[in-house]
Amino acid sequence: MLSGSMTRRPAIALEGKVERVLDVGEILIAYGDFLENNHPLVPAGYCEEWWLLDQKPGTKPPQGEEEALALARETGSYLHPAWTWFWDDISCDQIRLIADTVARDGKIEGGLPLSSRCHLK
Repeated sequence: MLSGSMTRRPAIALEGKVERVLDVGEILIAYGDFLENNHPLVPAGYCEEWWLLDQKPGTKPPQGEEEALALARETGSYLHPAWTWFWDDISCDQIRLIADTVARDGKIEGGLPLSSRCHLK
């Protein structure tokens, strides 16, 4: 967003307010395309629908990162896909910074300002 925040709403509703699109969502490709090109099928990503199937009936998706982490810890389930980091979206330097911080401090508290300490891809 131009304000510096991020959202998961359709961009069409935010016309004129979007600086860049970080993720365009899921894509469905017919099996025939794989068969025709002799390419093996790759496993699908873990999506919200699968997450809901793994939860107890009536479980609502978490509304924030802390709630998502708490729910995963309490239930022993996977982290909700909306709160899973896209590791391909950060550089090797950023991964190294995260690893070094965890190795040094044992954990990360209060966030890690990746954009101010590393060059974003």
